[in-house]
Amino acid sequence: METQTIFTVLAPLAFAVGFALQKGNVCSVLAAREIAQTGKAVRLKGLLLASTWAFIILLPVTWYNIGPFQLSQQFIPGPITILAGMLYAFGCYLTGACIFGICSRTTAGHISFLFAIPAMAFGAILGQSSGYAPVASERTPTIAADVIFQGSGLSLSDLSVSVLSINAQSISALCIGALWLIALIWLAKSAYKIFRSHQRAGVTLRNLLFQSRWRSAFAAAVIGLVGTLLFATETAWFYPAATVRLGLYFTGLHSSFPLDSAVGGLSVFAGGIAAALMKGRVVFRPPHLLASIQALIGGTVIGFAWAHIPGGNDSMVLFQLPSLALNGIVAYVSMLLSLIAIEKAKQHALNKISQS
Repeated sequence: METQTIFTVLAPLAFAVGFALQKGNVCSVLAAREIAQTGKAVRLKGLLLASTWAFIILLPVTWYNIGPFQLSQQFIPGPITILAGMLYAFGCYLTGACIFGICSRTTAGHISFLFAIPAMAFGAILGQSSGYAPVASERTPTIAADVIFQGSGLSLSDLSVSVLSINAQSISALCIGALWLIALIWLAKSAYKIFRSHQRAGVTLRNLLFQSRWRSAFAAAVIGLVGTLLFATETAWFYPAATVRLGLYFTGLHSSFPLDSAVGGLSVFAGGIAAALMKGRVVFRPPHLLASIQALIGGTVIGFAWAHIPGGNDSMVLFQLPSLALNGIVAYVSMLLSLIAIEKAKQHALNKISQS
């Protein structure tokens, strides 16, 4: 990525993602906890909305070759993928937040969470050298990419002929097209509800920027629309991958300084800090010994699992799921179910203690 593009495009978009993460308080751990404790799935719906917004925008731009955007490739999932998702969940639980949550908690003044960031980079490097992590040569196109590559450049008349000829390719195209239309209808309804809600409340741009919290649906729309385009450039812009690249550079394993990663990661945190300051709820909390140790261990576990998926819940939600990458889908389901199980077990134990 050119230097000018890094500062004029990457930096403001990454800033917007960090801002929305803080305003929406997006976190998979909180989503699982909400399900386990209340049976509601408002936060999970927000995460799925972010993936759906990403899906809606990612397919057309890759189909029509608009810009440098690409779909995620996939690794064929297996037992390692499922176990990695479970391990990832344990790391998130131990840390107290997922990758999204670590960002929003840190930028709100919870300094203990900072220790998870270098720990994730260390865990990822350990995981990549374990001998079980997938390697680049094992990547294959997703079903969405297969359809796009086969259909790229076709005119509408050519496309109608291709769809009318019944074969596996045309069936895949029809299924993905139907899924895209269903997603579009769902998002249109969600967008209308957001618009009507803001209209009734008389929300202006200034009100929006200074609101303490955004509705999860609105935050998801911002994160999904902006974050997916950055991931689709295959730039290591979000802070976990950026930290790994910077770590490799400073240890001498990479020769060139990853400017895109440094600017992207810093911009995400700058956006989160700006949003927290505008919320008026920044409370500096010095690092606590136990929380810091948990962040170090949990971050290492997250990074180790990240290498075996590969990817964190950031790329799963905003890139792998929208690209229909099988390893991302399997790992995210495994992670989410494991988090819910952990939270339910914790709740059951607390109930037993309170009754005794």
